[in-house]
Amino acid sequence: MKICSYLVASILWIAPFLASAENIQDRWSDPEESRWSGFLGVDYTQNKYSAGAYLAERNYSATAIIRYSLNKNSRLQAVISGYHASDGDEYGSQGDFWNDTSLSWSRNNLWKPSKSSTLSSEIRLILPTSKFSRRQGLEVGVRGSLRVSFNLSDYVEGLFIGDSIRFRKNFHEYKTAGDQKLSEYQASNLFTIDYFFADRFNFSTYLVSRYGWDYDGDNIHPDLIHGEELGYQLTDDIDIAIGMTNGITYYNQERGTDPIHDLVDLDKMNYYFVANYQF
Repeated sequence: MKICSYLVASILWIAPFLASAENIQDRWSDPEESRWSGFLGVDYTQNKYSAGAYLAERNYSATAIIRYSLNKNSRLQAVISGYHASDGDEYGSQGDFWNDTSLSWSRNNLWKPSKSSTLSSEIRLILPTSKFSRRQGLEVGVRGSLRVSFNLSDYVEGLFIGDSIRFRKNFHEYKTAGDQKLSEYQASNLFTIDYFFADRFNFSTYLVSRYGWDYDGDNIHPDLIHGEELGYQLTDDIDIAIGMTNGITYYNQERGTDPIHDLVDLDKMNYYFVANYQF
């Protein structure tokens, strides 16, 4: 049986936020002088098509991450983001939109099996501030996650690896929205590799896999998102990066192409520029 795929435009619009900012949210560093800290990030994403083309996708987005440290291993965090879509149907997909807002509590050093590895956890509340979630009648989402982090600098200076396993439960007003069955449960995994080199440069790559179930217990087609990013630390507080990302969804159909071809096809990539300010 063969598999076919399609480009997941809705998740690619926020791919830098989804992976790069998610990685920032998961990271732990030395305690700050102040209990309050956070990030402000802006990015621009587009595919290979020029403005005005039927398949063109150009998007501007902004993300704010606000943190409050309860102690050196425990913190509260809020994430607010939105984007402007320059292309698409002006009555539906073109314009200014909010993404869902999240509030979370995180715990670091939950378990430290070795000097170079640590386990952290998070409980997240997802509020339906996006047009997509409100249209589906999402009331609230709850997500729990475990992240294992490896500092491999003793072997390769500047090398860090992280893997986050997440499980989400959605609460919708109804089980369906029109003809669409809604996702009740979702399991996902975010795998990241960060390599810091030459004082101020870093290279990051990430892979996100997701799998879901609707309210009848039926499987929802899984998807994959990957990205590669080259960054530069302008100052102690500001960093910039360029990257590319792509995603696919698997379908169990008898006809179609291998989706892996689309996943690594440079013509189907979205390219982005992102800048972050840490405060």
